[in-house]
Amino acid sequence: NGKKVTYVNATWVVPEYPNRRDSSGNAPGFWFGIEPVPADLLIQPILAYGDTGNFPPRYSIFNGYFDWLNGQWWQSDDSIVEPGMHVFGSITYQTDNSYTMHIECKETGWHIDSNIPVDPSDKIFTDVYFVIEHQPNSCKDYPKDGNVTFTDIHIEWEGKEATPSWTGAQYKPACNSQAHVVSPSSVYFTWDTQ
Repeated sequence: NGKKVTYVNATWVVPEYPNRRDSSGNAPGFWFGIEPVPADLLIQPILAYGDTGNFPPRYSIFNGYFDWLNGQWWQSDDSIVEPGMHVFGSITYQTDNSYTMHIECKETGWHIDSNIPVDPSDKIFTDVYFVIEHQPNSCKDYPKDGNVTFTDIHIEWEGKEATPSWTGAQYKPACNSQAHVVSPSSVYFTWDTQ
C-alpha cells in the first residue's frame, strides 16, 4: 500500500513440544515482522524452538533484526517459555525514525523492548508478515499439536487503524505446512507431525 507501518501487535500461544525432541536439525520459528520495499531489512518479535542451546530444546521469545543485504543478524536477550503460555508482541514506530519491538510472556511477566533505528533513514517499512520458518529435518520435529494461531492482530499505517487483507502463501513448505486466514485479526499455520 506504500504507507508506513506505525504499529502492529499480535498474541499467540506457545505450541506443544515436538514428538521428537532430540533432533539437531533446523528448529521452527513463529513470528511476525515488518519490511520495507524492497524487502532488505526485517524487524521481528520471535517465538523460537531450539534457539537457546538447551538440551532437550525448549521454546524462547526474543526480538530480532535481519539485514538481507549483508546477512547481519541481531537478537535481544531471551526468555524460556513453556507450551500453553501466551506471547504478546508489538512493533511501534517512534518519532525519531526508529521502531521499538516488544515481546512478553503473559504468564511470567518477562518482557523486553528493543529499539532499531531505520537505516538508511529513507527506508519506509510498509509490509507486515506472519511466518513459520526453518524447515526441520523431520515432521516429528514440528510441534505435535500441528498448528499455531496469531490472534488479536492490530495494525496501523501512518497512525491510522487499518483492516488488513491477508494472503496465505507457502515458500518451500515442509510437512505440508500451510498458512490460513481466519479474519483480518487472526491467521494460523498448520503442518503434519508424522
